Amino acid sequence: MDIYDQEVEYLKENPAKIKEHWNIWSPLFRSVDGKNNYNGPFGCLTQIKAGKKISGISEFDDRIKADNNIPDKPEDITVDQLESFAEYQRELDKLFSRVEIKSYIPSNYEK
Repeated sequence: MDIYDQEVEYLKENPAKIKEHWNIWSPLFRSVDGKNNYNGPFGCLTQIKAGKKISGISEFDDRIKADNNIPDKPEDITVDQLESFAEYQRELDKLFSRVEIKSYIPSNYEK
């Protein structure tokens, strides 16, 4: 079980916390470069979907924009979409050096 599986499992059991976890940049909702940078050009999946930020890879951005499992607002994220977020985050781990995510310690739930 990786860090994304842990987050998906927790949020499926606690769906009311999805937006809170989006706001604290949990692993499923990190920006593509893994950083918590509000001012940079790189965004999270929902920001890319909304056209507010980019990943730096136009083909990736096009896939996000076309994927109905990624909403453009955090309040629209459902438990049914969490696995899609996890899949994209794993893909991003292969594309970018994202040490910030690898060192994430889930403080809101037990390992």
